[in-house]
Amino acid sequence: MKSKFLLISGALCNALLVLATPVSGQVIVDDFNDGNDVGWTRIQPLNQFAPGLATFNFPSGGYQISSGASPNPGALGAARAGSYRGDASYGDFRISVDLVNWGNNASQAVGILGRLGTPGLQTTSGYAFTVSLNGSIDITRVTMEAGTGIATGTIGGPLNLAVDYQLVFTGVGGLLTGTIYDAANPSTPLQSISVTDTTYASGFGGLLIFDSSAGGNQPASATFDNYRSSVPEPSAVVLGLAALGLLVRRRR
Repeated sequence: MKSKFLLISGALCNALLVLATPVSGQVIVDDFNDGNDVGWTRIQPLNQFAPGLATFNFPSGGYQISSGASPNPGALGAARAGSYRGDASYGDFRISVDLVNWGNNASQAVGILGRLGTPGLQTTSGYAFTVSLNGSIDITRVTMEAGTGIATGTIGGPLNLAVDYQLVFTGVGGLLTGTIYDAANPSTPLQSISVTDTTYASGFGGLLIFDSSAGGNQPASATFDNYRSSVPEPSAVVLGLAALGLLVRRRR
């Protein structure tokens, strides 16, 4: 009898080769306790039409990104702003951040940018994982600042102002996953959504806020804390592939 061994499919073999290759993405951590956003590049596409519309502040050691209502929703779109780290580009990525406060626009959405490219007015591309105040979570593909929803879910009720939430956005190849936790209990997801999309292969990580109201005429604001971006652990990727049935056991 031949000894038992594992056969690895071509797909998993290719994945393991990728994991053995050095990656360019680095670990970035910012708790904003220094009261600044050095290392970040601000995204404020409407400020050229309304100076000072988007603002960036640091209340209680957090990172508050805010925008007043769009000066012309029909021509310029709704209020939006963000910030990203241009010092690390990722293919596979894991980005997490705490959401610790937000404005009272019930239609606004706030969250994480992944594989961000060419940020600016009518040029931004990449993916966004966002949460709305009504408790819905979404993954959106962004092309020239236009968003297309590709996955959605709900935590079963509106966000609770007394709760800090942790958002985690991961991308491994084409598989994108967004998860929301109670920050005090980060081992138990409140909800998780996943989708496969291969439009964008790499880019920067960051944060965003935008007004998703029907009229596009509302302000938006959120305060973030404890940002962290990195390449996912190789072991987690291998386990995920194995769970999909790519790893099989040959008995003889």
